[in-house]
Amino acid sequence: MAKGRARKPVRLPLPLALAAMLMAPACRAQWTVAPTLELHQSYTDNVALSGADAAQSQMVSELVPGLALSRKGPRFTLNASFQEHLFAYSKQQSGGTRKSEQQLQASLHGRLLGELLFLDGSAAIGEQTASAFGPQINDNPYATSNRTMVRSYRVAPYLSHHFSDYANAELRYTRDAVRTDAVGPGRSDGDGLALSLRSGAMFRDVGWGLRYSRQHVQAGDAGDTTARLLNLNLRYQLTAQVALTADAGRDQYDYAGQGGAPTSGRSWSAGLDWTPSPRSSLQVSLGRRYFGADNSLHLSHRSRNTVWMGNYTTSVSNGRSEFLQTSTTSTADLLDRLLSASIPDAAARRLAVDAYIRNNNVPATLNSSAHYVSNRYELLHQFQISGAFNLPRTTIVVTLFDTRRSALSQVQIDNALLGSSGSSANDNTRQTGGAATVNWRPWARTAVNLGLTYSKSDALGSAPGAAVSARNQAVRLGLTRQFPANLSLTAELRHVRGETALGATPARYTENALVATLSKRF
Repeated sequence: MAKGRARKPVRLPLPLALAAMLMAPACRAQWTVAPTLELHQSYTDNVALSGADAAQSQMVSELVPGLALSRKGPRFTLNASFQEHLFAYSKQQSGGTRKSEQQLQASLHGRLLGELLFLDGSAAIGEQTASAFGPQINDNPYATSNRTMVRSYRVAPYLSHHFSDYANAELRYTRDAVRTDAVGPGRSDGDGLALSLRSGAMFRDVGWGLRYSRQHVQAGDAGDTTARLLNLNLRYQLTAQVALTADAGRDQYDYAGQGGAPTSGRSWSAGLDWTPSPRSSLQVSLGRRYFGADNSLHLSHRSRNTVWMGNYTTSVSNGRSEFLQTSTTSTADLLDRLLSASIPDAAARRLAVDAYIRNNNVPATLNSSAHYVSNRYELLHQFQISGAFNLPRTTIVVTLFDTRRSALSQVQIDNALLGSSGSSANDNTRQTGGAATVNWRPWARTAVNLGLTYSKSDALGSAPGAAVSARNQAVRLGLTRQFPANLSLTAELRHVRGETALGATPARYTENALVATLSKRF
């Protein structure tokens, strides 16, 4: 009897193979799918955020279909939300406005092979401020002035291994990409490799860690750059509440330094960690890196009805790396900390926070210092303090920030963005400001929201005419009413005023708007 021909194994491409592993029966868990639909009707007296002499009024109709998707299982966790904003205008569409906009936030964590192989991923689509010296984003998504659309993704498979109780090792590869509508930094691609080794559970009083990372970025006209970082850290647990820390290492960047300044060198720091109670913590460190002083401060405190967080950090950054992370203060994170005592379960607490934000029309984030489009490396000094207060029928969230950016790489890299005469505007900038939201619930299904934002940007460049300044202020007052069947109605008044220093002559702009919103969650 003839033998049957042996079947060849089916080989799937790597992305499909990873997806198949994550969707395997052992990974199955409950999916949560929540379609949403919003209808906004707005009247604005300055639809494009133009100067007073060019302001145009419009009635803007906005349809926003959306989808929220989540899944949590033993091997696979996904959270994603997507919205498509579609705009229609009562008059002929004005210049400086758009017909549609997309927003996406997605994160993924998967366990691919036992306790050995894992996968992290994220993707985002949204608007970002193009310059710190123009109109800022203040709930007017139809305007395009001083904005660029940013699309990014990050995929990071990694290996993890435990050497009994002696040490833990991780090898991580990261592939990321950023796409913008801006002329200069239109696209960039990055490849990174990181190896870390840290002490295991047997090291109770003395902990240690070793980390090496290398990232190569291809950024088109801005050129390719490579960063290599090596760091050794030690931690000694002096008492149950106090630990001493120390770090030493070396930084090596290959960007073209401004004025011949060094781009590599040794680094060190020494610090103190103090945890007087489970509700309070303080971390302080002092040190130096190739650019100068490297100091940091992290403070957090939680009581029954309040949460406070304060941070001061010094880092080397650029526009690309900031687009891959957020610069806003998360209202959800603050509320999560605020409710941690009353709702100990993390999953249940997340659902409660999401429901609170959705039902009371509370903004998910509060604006911090604005990212602006630049190809240059910069030294970032960032101070921020945030707090949340839970009072009877009232919740208050506030944040204050002070951010200083000093250019490290040569000015010519930004010529395509700002021109040879204006590139020095980003040599030395400072942004200060704050934001607050007050949510008052007079009745069970009714909420009143007050939102305040203020920011001031100063360019302190050395070139003639580079010292410029711009301010932005916004006030929002809204009333939200919940109805059965996951239906809500919101009415909001908005006033925005600001200054722009993008052109040859500084200009002022204002906007007054009235918005009615009908929201349905299916």
